[in-house]
Amino acid sequence: PPPHPAPPAPYTNAESSAASDVYKRQEHDLAAVETALQRLSDGTYWADEVTGEPIPEHVLTADPTARRA
Repeated sequence: PPPHPAPPAPYTNAESSAASDVYKRQEHDLAAVETALQRLSDGTYWADEVTGEPIPEHVLTADPTARRA
């Protein structure tokens, strides 16, 4: 029979840190999408959450999760 492959090497601190950073960014992005969906449901998606002024379409096109103009 063929020899068994060696077990994978443990992650280095840099690899663990990078993976943690990716996970944190994904959590942040998901929270931003959930907030945008709630704002859409509430009818406040198109308004700046601080001033109440309309958020220009080009801003929301560039970043659909934008909450400020």
